[in-house]
Amino acid sequence: MKVFRIITIFVLLSVIAAQPQKVLNAISPVEFFPPDSKPYGIPYNQLGKVWMEWAIKLPYAEGPNGDGPRQDCIMGETDSIIFLINNKGSGVRESDCTIPTNKSILFPVLFEECDYGSVPSPTDAQLIECADFRNPNANIIFTVDGNLIYQGVHKNYENYARSDFFNLNIPEDNLFGASGSQLGSHRALIDGTFMITHPLAAGSHEIIIKWTQLADSAQATGQVYETRDIIYRINVTDS
Repeated sequence: MKVFRIITIFVLLSVIAAQPQKVLNAISPVEFFPPDSKPYGIPYNQLGKVWMEWAIKLPYAEGPNGDGPRQDCIMGETDSIIFLINNKGSGVRESDCTIPTNKSILFPVLFEECDYGSVPSPTDAQLIECADFRNPNANIIFTVDGNLIYQGVHKNYENYARSDFFNLNIPEDNLFGASGSQLGSHRALIDGTFMITHPLAAGSHEIIIKWTQLADSAQATGQVYETRDIIYRINVTDS
């Protein structure tokens, strides 16, 4: 029997009935880079890798599942990009932050990270199986400033992507709470949806993501593994 450690970080969630719906004409002052682009030279399917290389260094106590303080949604930043991470709390997770107008924001909608340190007797095929266990069939509602961006099955969203294999260096105090043989450099894979905006207009913005996760084996029974609503309230000020 294979046992996987599956790390899942989500951005907003609820049980979604009805047919999947992809909204092409959503109007919002927030503009996203399209999935066929290379924002700031980063291939779109590698956005998750870039985000994770920042996230993994966040001390566990400060992460979404730790018991330490965390006051805003900014995890780190470069000259061009601010990296967001969801706040603490069960069910609904709410975060507030203030950012300048001259930077993009990068955040996960829903993803799974799997690596050789978390999978018994790992192979690349097992990493793919780990990432596919409950991530692709999740149901998502994703809105920005009250505009519906996407509603439907995760794997049907055009921004859904799988990273190339890469080496992830997991430090002693890390986002996951990994320890022992899980620490160090491991071959890894990220599967999911990450969004990156163009620099935002000054003012207040709200990003809401709601999801319900089902494993492949649970599709017929509708067994729910986890649900969550995550809300980012972002105040953008002139830089």
